[in-house]
Amino acid sequence: MTEGTTREVVLEVRDQFGNPVSGKAVTGYAPEGSFVGGTTATVRTDDDGRAVFEYTAGGDDAALNFTFVDGKNPGDSGFDASMPENANITVDISAPTAGTGGSGSPLAVVGTATAFDADGDSTPGGVSLTVRNTGNTSVDITAVTVIPEDIRFNGLSDEIAGEGKEQSELYVESSTQSGYVDVELTPDQYTYVSGRGRSLSLIEPRTERALNTNTGGLEDVLTVVGSGMVEVRGQTNTTVEFAEFYLVGENSATEQNMSDRDVRIVVAYMSNDGAKRTAEFLVHTAPPGSAGGGGGSGSGSSQTSFTGTSVTDNTGSNGKQTDFDISYSVNNTDFENVTITVVNSDSGVQEGQYTSVAQSDTYSFNDDNSNKQTYDIVFRIYASDGTIEDEVTITEKSGAG
Repeated sequence: MTEGTTREVVLEVRDQFGNPVSGKAVTGYAPEGSFVGGTTATVRTDDDGRAVFEYTAGGDDAALNFTFVDGKNPGDSGFDASMPENANITVDISAPTAGTGGSGSPLAVVGTATAFDADGDSTPGGVSLTVRNTGNTSVDITAVTVIPEDIRFNGLSDEIAGEGKEQSELYVESSTQSGYVDVELTPDQYTYVSGRGRSLSLIEPRTERALNTNTGGLEDVLTVVGSGMVEVRGQTNTTVEFAEFYLVGENSATEQNMSDRDVRIVVAYMSNDGAKRTAEFLVHTAPPGSAGGGGGSGSGSSQTSFTGTSVTDNTGSNGKQTDFDISYSVNNTDFENVTITVVNSDSGVQEGQYTSVAQSDTYSFNDDNSNKQTYDIVFRIYASDGTIEDEVTITEKSGAG
């Protein structure tokens, strides 16, 4: 969150059998920021056992305390979040920014998210997407939150031995390293995905909650992390995967086909200045085997894609100023905009950027005192939701003749 923004914080109250408890008063305390009416608020649970608080972020990170014990103040110094009647939620406050991944993040989804089958039972219960760092400096992914739009999908389990790709509840892989979060579950346990999603930290092991189909209740489980945060260098892609989603009842669990589903993903990361930020995406998943992320080639005839990209060098071998005509054409008009970014390959400095809403256009790029310099020219088509429909990169040396 950023300072001054407001979001819903949802608490769920359940009995020992995992059933929702309605009409229960839940009291919350915010040491930073505020709820409606002040730093303390009380909300009663609805028929689904949920108490919904509206929280407005302050200027610093906050640890929000909640309890359903009558007469107890969650702001007291002796508050114990480990007790079953209490809960604690940490809110990270990020510097405000603006852009594709929500709030100006350099992170953007490339192509189409896809469902996949990790455990070999033919049901594609996992979700995979490709995220690109469109900036020129590295970022470090520290945690990822998944929020299925269908709140019935309340369980997450990879259901296979081992750790890593398609063997862990969360797997993140960039061009330089990979990381994972594996939740230590028994065959009867499923990582609990509440209405506000499930966040898994790549940095440190944590205690999470799991639904148990044998006992019908919620239990504490531990996570195992591998490698820590994942570096994503500028202008490179990373894969983010969750495996796999279940609809968990009191005594049963059914794996869900995640094809053709809406899923919200929130990526927490640190920029190179140490600032903590988040990028949020709403993706619609395609069936297994559909072309996913990566850019440049599209994923079928119906996808918006480039039909042509070109760079004409008008610099001349004796000139001192780089002079490019950079052109593109797109196969339809079903897009938000097209961007052309020009980066000096040697220095890594972005020298120019152009945005257009036309189906075909030309960008006249000039750079003083830069003859014989090499540039990466990146063409991107953005959809209305901020995802990248197609991407092409051309490398050109000015004045090469």
